[in-house]
Amino acid sequence: MIQTSEGAAVLDKVFDIAELIANHPDGLSPGEISERLGLPRPTVYRLVSLLTRRGYLAPGEDRRLRIGLGFLRLGSRAPVADWIRDHGRPVLWNLVKASGCVSAQIAVLDNGSALFLERTSSSDAAFRLDLRAGDAVPLYCTALGKVFLAAAPKAEGDLLLQGIEFEPRTAATLPDRAALEREMAEVRAQGFALSIAEYADDVWSVAAPVAVPWSGPLYSIGVSEHMWRHSPE
Repeated sequence: MIQTSEGAAVLDKVFDIAELIANHPDGLSPGEISERLGLPRPTVYRLVSLLTRRGYLAPGEDRRLRIGLGFLRLGSRAPVADWIRDHGRPVLWNLVKASGCVSAQIAVLDNGSALFLERTSSSDAAFRLDLRAGDAVPLYCTALGKVFLAAAPKAEGDLLLQGIEFEPRTAATLPDRAALEREMAEVRAQGFALSIAEYADDVWSVAAPVAVPWSGPLYSIGVSEHMWRHSPE
């Protein structure tokens, strides 16, 4: 059992490495991890070797490290994960069928992003969007994310807004905090959020807040569609 401040510092580094890799689906090399986190390479090699041996990281054929199944096993044991699997999937599938949209998803606010807890896609593989449970998307340019920004208490919302870097993902991406705050007022008034070609040029989405019984956090549920299949109108 780790009981010292030195041990706690090691745990911090382990979580820093895991969270960094989780935000890079294409993987990272130990050298890239060392550079981005400012950690000595021997420390990075020692910790990623431990995580890989325990199944929490998985090296690909390109030798880049990605999140392994160990984290999936842990996440699957969370009570909310069981609830989402048992109740969320049927709801998402019904949303896909009723709306005719290509996918439906439910997310939770996590570390300044909207984290997909569950996702259901159309049975037509040709139209599926390249996102899945466990992926995280930005708050400022997605309907799921805007729901969390609009629902956050003022102090928490200010912190979330301060942490946003307004990367122009598309020509329609909101350019700055002022534009986002104006849209947040609209989201609060209408009870749902829209993202039209803001995250990706060919995708629109709509989402609304939802509360899960006995679970504290607010969740966001929504549908997504290709612009060329169905108009957001």
